[in-house]
Parts: sequence; structure tokens; C-alpha cells
Amino acid sequence: MTDLLWVVVVAFFIALVLSFAIGANDTANSFGTSVGSKVLTLRQAYCLATLVETCGAILLGYKVANTIRTGVVDVSVYNQSEKELMIGQLSTLSGCAGWLMMATLFKLPVSTTHSIVGATIGYSLVLRGLNGIRWSNIGYIDSVHLEDCKICPVAYVLPKENEQPLEKETEIEDERVNCITKCIKLFNFLQIFSACFGGFAHGGNDVSNAIAPLISIWMLYHTNSVYSDDEGPTIWLLLYGAAGMVIGLWVLGHRVIYTVGEGLTELNAISGFCVELGSAFTVLFASKLGLPISTTHCKIGSVVFVGLLRWRKKVNFATFRNIVLSWLITLPATGLFSAALVALLRKGL
Repeated sequence: MTDLLWVVVVAFFIALVLSFAIGANDTANSFGTSVGSKVLTLRQAYCLATLVETCGAILLGYKVANTIRTGVVDVSVYNQSEKELMIGQLSTLSGCAGWLMMATLFKLPVSTTHSIVGATIGYSLVLRGLNGIRWSNIGYIDSVHLEDCKICPVAYVLPKENEQPLEKETEIEDERVNCITKCIKLFNFLQIFSACFGGFAHGGNDVSNAIAPLISIWMLYHTNSVYSDDEGPTIWLLLYGAAGMVIGLWVLGHRVIYTVGEGLTELNAISGFCVELGSAFTVLFASKLGLPISTTHCKIGSVVFVGLLRWRKKVNFATFRNIVLSWLITLPATGLFSAALVALLRKGL
């Protein structure tokens, strides 16, 4: 396998680029509401995200990494064809990284999980056709994604019941205005806490998208077997992915942060807290079960439904439409890119 050392080297570089793109696009989701509600400055959000995302990646990332690595494609169909699987995983990294960077430049928060799944399907269709793709697992992942958008906004229903009469009374009684202002300030801390909670959950779930193909390439290169359980220095690889995410956040994270925090609807500390807590619980629970769900779907679903409950006319449906369209084309776009690349690389084997 020494003739494929270049695949390992290139995979490390592209995994770093993919981690960078995830940090610039998806990591921004966790703290977008905190910045949008003016609870945190952009720099403060960056510092907190650096800490919690890294901790989440190291402590929880290995479970989802294993699902991404073996749950979408049955690697046994590549027995005695390990070289093909290596270039397939390299194509996955490349397709996902290219799409995420493009989405970030257009300020669109897209699903990294859909990106990696689409890219994986793309290379597998070229190399093995319909054989080896775990369609039932893919259907299950997609069904979980649909539930994300339904479950997360429920966290806002109870606060909404208590908030409506208070908002009406503030128009009449000035004393209540001060009371509400103090209440919102009280939620500032809770907003920060929930954002950190969401960042921790995101680090545990989405770093695996960049690292799972890299783990697979590393394992194949060192063991020359698709059946090996030796995943190599997994913790160090997860830390490597976390470092890339942090760099991406600091360099380009502001583009998507403002889309999530300000581009869809108005947010204050109370509504921001409910958005963060609802989506974070969903993502953390899924990470514990090893389910690669979309943190983007959770967050955008929460923000939009909270906006509909509070300010129906102040939801920017044009921005939401663009985000939904980007979600719909994510899987086929990454799949086509990955398929084209693996078709070219296979000719060189």
C-alpha cells in the first residue's frame, strides 16, 4: 500500500479543509442566536465556541464517526479492493469540502451530514453501483432530520404562553417594561449557557463528518483490510478535526453567524435561549445514540418556528427559502462531485 501514501497525505489536507468549512458554516449555528440577540459579541462567541466545540469533539465524536464510516456503505463489498475504498473516501472528503466552502461564501447554512452522506453515496454508486449502500440507514438518517425541525421548536411553546400577556401589558404599564427588561437580562446567562450546550453537542456530532473518512483511509493504509477494528489514533484525529473547525470559525464564521442570528427573524435573550436549548437537547441525544443528525436543520427549524410564534410578519421567508433550496440540492451536489472525482481517480489505479 506504500504506493498510496499520497492518498493519506492528501486526505489529511482535505480533512483539514473540510473541518475548516464545517467550522465556518456549521459551528456558526451554535452561537448565531447569541450574537443576533446581542448577548455576546462576535469575539466572545468565538472564544466560547473554541472551548466547547473542542471538548464535544473529543468526548463524543468517536460514536458518530463510527456510524459515518460504516453505516452508509457496507465496506465488506470492498474486500480485496481496499485501494478503491481509499480513493472513494478521499472523494467523499473532497466533495463535501467543496460544497461547504461554496455554501459558506454564499452565507447559506447547509447540513454537513447530508453533504457527507451524499458524497459517500456518489462514490459508491460509481464503484459498486447499488450494491453495498445501506439504504435503510440512509432513510433512517433522513427521517431523523425531518423530525429535527419538528421537535426543536416545541421548547418554545411554554415560554410563549407566559410571554404574550406580558408583552401586551408593557404597552400600558411602564413599570412592567422595567420588569421585562430585567427578565430579559436574567436570560442573558441562560442564553450563553444554552449556546455552550449547543456548541458542545455540535462538536460531538459534526466533527465526525470530517474525520470518519480520514479514519477509514488511515485504517486501510496501515492494515490493508476492510475488517480491521484498529482505528488508529482516533482521539488525535478528532482533535485535528476540532482544530480545523476552530480555525474556520474564526476566519469565516461571521458570514453564517449573521444569517442565523439576524437574517431570519428578530431574537432576544429569551427566544434565543429557547432556540438553543431545544436544538441542543435534540443533537446531544442523537450524538449519544450515535446518530449523525443535522445540527443545521435543528437550529434553522427552531429559529423559524420561534419567529412564527412571536413575529409572524418578521420572518424573512426569502432567506429561509434560499436555505431550504440549498438543503435540497446538498445531497445530489456532493454526490455528483464525489462521483466525478472517484471516476477520474480510479483510472489511475
